[in-house]
Amino acid sequence: MLALAELYEFAMPPTAWMFGCAGREHMDKYGPTAEQFAKVAEKNCRHSANNPHAQFQKVYTLQAIQGSPMISDPVTKLLRSWPASSSSRRAGCRPRRSRSPARPW
Repeated sequence: MLALAELYEFAMPPTAWMFGCAGREHMDKYGPTAEQFAKVAEKNCRHSANNPHAQFQKVYTLQAIQGSPMISDPVTKLLRSWPASSSSRRAGCRPRRSRSPARPW
């Protein structure tokens, strides 16, 4: 947190601030825009709606995500990727496990 505080002004709550700093750092380093982050969030919402095991299954439009209250720039209330949504469910596991019939989620 101290290293991030040297780069970006500290804000509360700290966890949201850290995610916001990570988003800004990624934007500075690789060039994506806040709109591109919102498009990914919109896609994740659509995918989680089809996942019966997802914590959140409500679909939000791109405009709703971009217009939601700012938590920590560039993170808005609806610009999130919860671990329980289907957005990153299979991204971190080996291909063999992601297709396991015993774990359909």
